[in-house]
Amino acid sequence: MRIRGKEFKVTKEMKEVIRELGEPYAAGIYMEFPSLHALITSQVNFPRVFVDDHAEQLFLYGRDVFLRSIIRKEADEGIVIICNKRGEPLGFGKFGKRLIKNIADLGMYLREED
Repeated sequence: MRIRGKEFKVTKEMKEVIRELGEPYAAGIYMEFPSLHALITSQVNFPRVFVDDHAEQLFLYGRDVFLRSIIRKEADEGIVIICNKRGEPLGFGKFGKRLIKNIADLGMYLREED
């Protein structure tokens, strides 16, 4: 939910209260885009997986990464940083049997807006 130009994660119940009482200064959890990017880029020793252009676009829309879309990988299991082919971090994923499950990506803040 956008409040005063900033994105906040709020529950459905909180949204109802906000609609009744009017716009507050802040509510819920502040979801700032650069914060996720800073978190991802700060994980220097985290294993990375590099994906093709098509997988990059789908991942930023919240989709999972199929193993055939991987260009290069530094791990075969666990939680990894998903990067595009230029090495730019896109988010976090977790290896499964046939895909890497999207945990968090840079497109989340746009999709959460109501």
